[in-house]
Amino acid sequence: MLKTITIILFIVFVCSQCFASQKSIKIILSKQMLYCYEDDNIVYKTRVSTGARWGWKTETRYRKEYHVLSKDPAARYARSIKRGKNGYDVATPWKIVLCNEPKHLVRIHEFKSVPRSPASHGCIRVPSKKGKWIYKWVDIGTPVYFSITATDS
Repeated sequence: MLKTITIILFIVFVCSQCFASQKSIKIILSKQMLYCYEDDNIVYKTRVSTGARWGWKTETRYRKEYHVLSKDPAARYARSIKRGKNGYDVATPWKIVLCNEPKHLVRIHEFKSVPRSPASHGCIRVPSKKGKWIYKWVDIGTPVYFSITATDS
């Protein structure tokens, strides 16, 4: 009896995973917009501010695809890409880590200043109260796509 219940629960779990919607995030650099997708449907969107010297009109330092590596909900300090004696720490609540490579640190996080143009050192700034929703919705491993225009793939 217990074995039968275990098998049934396993089948239900596997089937639920087969029909789960596929999540992804798309960041359109020319529009400075972030879109959260489930399958092909936009479920959330917000303006962002991307890297000031990372390019956003014709070419970019961002890769076309990242995957969520980790998440940190706390307003812990994250080291800026700018290193050395003039480097500084900034609070980055609801942090979603996309890349941890030296000179290529990419995160999505809330920030108090989110101008309508690129202004960060490489992170994707989202307005206050928006980061929490994205953080709770996104899963580890979710793909995050960057493009210059909405028609780029």
